Amino acid sequence: MPYEVEETGDLTRTAQVTVPVEEYNNRVNKALKELSKDVKIRGFRKGKVPLSVMKKRYGASVQQDVIENLVNDKLNLIISESEQPVIHVGQPSVESGPEEEGGLQFKVDLELRPEIDPIGYLGLQLTREKAEVSSEDIDQRLEAMRHQYATLEPIEFRDKIEEGDVVTFDYHALGADENEALAEIKGEGAQLEIGQGQSIPGLEEGLIGAGFDETVVVDVTPDEGFPVEELQNETIQLQIDIKSVKKEVLPELDDDFAKDTGQAETLLELRGQIREELEEELEHQAMHAAEDQLVDKLLEQNEFDLPPQFVEAQVDRERRQRMQMLQQFMQQGMDPAELGIDIEEFTGGEELESDVKDRIRTDFLLLAIAEKEDLELEQEDLMNYIQHQARHSRMSPQQFMQQLMQSQEQLRQANMMALLEKTKHFLLEKADFEEVEPSEEEEVEEAEEAEEAEEAEEAVEAAEAEETEEAAEEEAEEADEEEADEDEEEAEEAAEEEADEDEEE
Repeated sequence: MPYEVEETGDLTRTAQVTVPVEEYNNRVNKALKELSKDVKIRGFRKGKVPLSVMKKRYGASVQQDVIENLVNDKLNLIISESEQPVIHVGQPSVESGPEEEGGLQFKVDLELRPEIDPIGYLGLQLTREKAEVSSEDIDQRLEAMRHQYATLEPIEFRDKIEEGDVVTFDYHALGADENEALAEIKGEGAQLEIGQGQSIPGLEEGLIGAGFDETVVVDVTPDEGFPVEELQNETIQLQIDIKSVKKEVLPELDDDFAKDTGQAETLLELRGQIREELEEELEHQAMHAAEDQLVDKLLEQNEFDLPPQFVEAQVDRERRQRMQMLQQFMQQGMDPAELGIDIEEFTGGEELESDVKDRIRTDFLLLAIAEKEDLELEQEDLMNYIQHQARHSRMSPQQFMQQLMQSQEQLRQANMMALLEKTKHFLLEKADFEEVEPSEEEEVEEAEEAEEAEEAEEAVEAAEAEETEEAAEEEAEEADEEEADEDEEEAEEAAEEEADEDEEE
């Protein structure tokens, strides 16, 4: 099966493929003979059905399968024989049919991974901010834990809502008769802590001063993160039926509290554990910051072009994933705006394309460094990656691995990501670090950014885990559909045989 590859650019090729008629016919006849071993046709022994009868009954479907298999086989051959790794394959275009003079001919556009000779990646000068856990840091974490273990108790000595109260209510938007979008704005048993700024703008202010069993109408203005897009930045009226108002009561910080958390027997022991956790978090943040510096310096020193169609496909894929992530955020009750996400920029525009290009360049560059330094993926590297991903996906390593094994593409991706992580750690070990003192302002900003980034990362990884699970389910569904198609074909064959018998009678 000859083929020719034409260079159409530095990273683009067009492959012209020809499959001779003889090769095509041999494939079809072989497929029909294999099929004849399994089909039952009245008047013929199993496996002894004449080729002419098989062609009459199954020729069209077998020919289509053979063409698809020939195209795939040839593409796999071209990819395997390419000196540069092929990273994107376009849609094959058939120029002549298999039974025409000259045989089956098709062409396909290919894009190659750029050849990179990385420079300046060893001994990079990086900075690392000094970070120590203070008693105040531990106190703040303990205070947050008190809120987690707080109880809600009835309020006895007043009957008006104040800041800090936890209100349970039913609600619906007024004006649904004139605007169908408002009909979606309703709910029962919603709960809100007044003063936390976690609700639609205007809602908390409208509830302060309301009676404990009152029904009130509140003007609210949904912001850009609101899921019903046409209502964003529009003033709407909500009817609020207040069901209960309670006060959060915090537990005392003592040994009993430590025991209730299940983490320690005494408050002193709990403080020690919190210190260790905070130190691990700071180390994790420092590692992320160092990786960001590392990547920036690598990209500054190594410039190269990217294949355009591959980039476009990755941008489309990233856009779909980000839309799924936003849906995941909202399903978890998280407001993207509060995570610092501009929805328009996040799902489209220059920022999205720039992020994708930087990620592609980083991956290509790290792979080139791994090849140049003869770094190979070992079982331990893969298991470390799986354990990290499983932890953030709130799954056991066994469950995460089981999901990966259901999809060859997901498993291949996991292997590549594990190798990239290994390469980054290799470069960080070879880097020179200078410790610097962070300013107070920077510490506050970094703490807030780290908290937001961690929340976003967890939601993103949860969405990706869900996507992995959905991909596995889709593969299983496809397998079920194929099995159903086979059953349907068998039923059709049986019906045809019965019809043949009736005709003979």
